[in-house]
Amino acid sequence: MAVVDDAEKDADGVRAWTNLTFTSAGIAVTGGKIEVAKCAFDTCASDQFGGAIAAHALSGESAVVDSTFTGCLADDGGAIFATGASASGVTLKVVRSTFTENEAGNGGAISTQTRDVGSYALALDVANSTFLRNQTLPGCSGGAIAAQGNVSIDADATVDAPGTTLFEGNRAYVSGGAIALVASREEEACDAEVLIGRGVRFVSNTAALATGEFNPAEGGAIYIADEPEGKVYSLAAEGVLFKG
Repeated sequence: MAVVDDAEKDADGVRAWTNLTFTSAGIAVTGGKIEVAKCAFDTCASDQFGGAIAAHALSGESAVVDSTFTGCLADDGGAIFATGASASGVTLKVVRSTFTENEAGNGGAISTQTRDVGSYALALDVANSTFLRNQTLPGCSGGAIAAQGNVSIDADATVDAPGTTLFEGNRAYVSGGAIALVASREEEACDAEVLIGRGVRFVSNTAALATGEFNPAEGGAIYIADEPEGKVYSLAAEGVLFKG
């Protein structure tokens, strides 16, 4: 992948990209924080991590806002791959963004899995975003999102202000048609929770494509893996629509 890493860090260690279009080439960074706003990523590809954005060892809070990711491809995290520099206090926020027909090994759209020794799963916070027809490659999980740390989807939604995030038509060959919380290496494992707020919609997501038969144990919409010894994985959801 041709990479773009031409944004200088500001005094707070933030690299920022705004109102840009990326085709084929994507963003790759290590360390610090990122802010991506009003950007379009079209058919960006990587033979490793993050077809559009590969962000390793982030710190603090990073954000992707009002951006689109279409037809991006990678081995892990079709559109975005992100890890933290520490085991806590690192968050990636994705707000009002759209992910369409991206593809990867794990995490057709987004992966927050740890792949390198010394990297950690960060917290993923998604709000008012859309995931359409993203999918994994054979043998992999998390049609839209594959995570090893906390995942929150429209967590601040209320009865009067419901969330608007939509997962539709995402597919996984193994588990988690839309979202898979997968086990991490035991030496870097932590408790993890998937928290889904009121109003989030899951429509026609599919898992277990490899068998050609629907298997509810694999989570057509959401899959929570067996947790490592001594750790707790959990799911909390209220007022959520599951259809098809």
